[in-house]
Amino acid sequence: MPNVEHPTSLFAGCTQRAYLYFARSVGADGPPYNANELELMAFDPGDVTLMVGLQPTDSWQRGDRHPSRPEPRRFSSWQYGLPKVRTFCTEDGSIHVSIAAITYTAETVKRLARLNASVDHDQYVYLPD
Repeated sequence: MPNVEHPTSLFAGCTQRAYLYFARSVGADGPPYNANELELMAFDPGDVTLMVGLQPTDSWQRGDRHPSRPEPRRFSSWQYGLPKVRTFCTEDGSIHVSIAAITYTAETVKRLARLNASVDHDQYVYLPD
């Protein structure tokens, strides 16, 4: 929902965010990862961009310089975040939240399986205090 001029009484003070993450699945229980698992988690984010047709809002490749640490990045990442969206109250005071619908074709699911990849969708609604 775009930010359109509405009377301020309609604003619920809620903010929505949604993110899409792409990562190689290595079957590990989580950090710390061994060298073999880290190698499996490496990929070219440009390949993901070509596959999904979206420019990432953040991405890096294993070995890239880390902005706040002296060590290089240990794994690759591709992320797409939607801009913050204000959520409005209705006349009865309830809050309407619209959630993005994300679907995959059978071919896309097969391709993800062949790549041993996973896709993670995070969606957040921040309610006022």
